[in-house]
Amino acid sequence: MAALTENSPIIREAYEEMQRFYANPETQDKARERRRFLVDYYWGMSSSKAEGKAEGKADSIVFILCERFQIVPQDVQMKLMSLMDIEQLDHLRILAFRCNSLEEFASHLR
Repeated sequence: MAALTENSPIIREAYEEMQRFYANPETQDKARERRRFLVDYYWGMSSSKAEGKAEGKADSIVFILCERFQIVPQDVQMKLMSLMDIEQLDHLRILAFRCNSLEEFASHLR
């Protein structure tokens, strides 16, 4: 990170702002509230058995990605929610834990 912030004043400013954001107890509380909401939202969503099972797995993947990378783009969420292959979803759930970036994960959805 030091190399990135050294070479770019914009990145340095953004990094400093991010540090201020995460150091603020009020924003930490709001981030925790948001995570709790997402947990409730994603775990609360399920419907019919076959679709519900796939949807539940997709929901758990979105939850994992949210926890790891904070924001999951709508297109990634929609692609996950459209999948019905349980084996593929199981593979993607493991990948959600192991991938190094959201981009790496998304590349497996194409």
